[in-house]
Amino acid sequence: MTMFREIDLRGSKWLPIAGNWKIRGSTYTHSYEGGATGPFNLFICDRILKDGAVEGTIRVFPGGDNSGRLAFRYGPNGCYYAGVGGYRAQYVIVKLVRESKRVVSFGLSLTGQESDIKHNEPYEIRVEFIGDKIILKSSGVKVLETRDNWFNEGNVGFETFGPTTAEFSNYKVFEVPPISHLLQVLESFPYTIKRDLAYNKRELSDEKDVQRVLYMILRSHYSDLVDEEILGKFGLKHYQDDFGIPSLDTIIEVKVIRDNTNLKELQDQLMVDSIGYFKTMTGYRHLVYFIYNKANRLVESSFVSALQSLDPVAAVVIVPGVKV
Repeated sequence: MTMFREIDLRGSKWLPIAGNWKIRGSTYTHSYEGGATGPFNLFICDRILKDGAVEGTIRVFPGGDNSGRLAFRYGPNGCYYAGVGGYRAQYVIVKLVRESKRVVSFGLSLTGQESDIKHNEPYEIRVEFIGDKIILKSSGVKVLETRDNWFNEGNVGFETFGPTTAEFSNYKVFEVPPISHLLQVLESFPYTIKRDLAYNKRELSDEKDVQRVLYMILRSHYSDLVDEEILGKFGLKHYQDDFGIPSLDTIIEVKVIRDNTNLKELQDQLMVDSIGYFKTMTGYRHLVYFIYNKANRLVESSFVSALQSLDPVAAVVIVPGVKV
């Protein structure tokens, strides 16, 4: 399951690329009244995103091509946008490409008819884009999906075409923490250590033992790995992580489940620690729990979901214990 983390847009700057845009509070409006509009009216935020999601409430009004779309991966050579209207369809995913002397757009995926569009009514639109995969949802239901790898990073914002009036509100932007490779490394831990344990003829015994082996594995992938970094003091307690990877803005905390481990107490401990880690003076943004299930006990899904519901927790990785 992909983890999305909301980005704080406070303090972000907006730039009208073309069209007549106005901001009132948290509502962004494009209108054909009051000046010339371009064919592609873009209003761009300075926030740059690679993989993530954008969502918002869109209202379109009669006129123009009845469009209101969310733009993403915008750059000098073009962008993508997806949402309501355009191409005589109800929902669209579009690629906009700037060539040497012209701008062209390609409808990557379309559905519904223009006549299906309900004017002045709210559309709850969300676009998710990870790698070359783009998904458009309306009110939580997937309506379109396509693949394209022309643009892989850029700004986010809004788009509408020609003399169209459209309103955007409740706008949110989410990122996918760049830890997919890290999770693959952590999940391979049991397979990586099998030969080492067989050679030494003993099992890993405690957290320090797991950390010792994990350090060697992680250091071969991340040259900036930091071991047992002092993060600072929160309240009466000084906090120290097991591992930090500054290039991923990520802390890794290691735990071991034994036969006598009280899972409820472990959950409480991890939940409390997740607050302390990020209340100290630290530049990290993400927390990954790596749990070595030495006893190979059954761990209920509610244990994982409770931890993953915490704001800084990017992932919970539980791997089985390896026996000699």
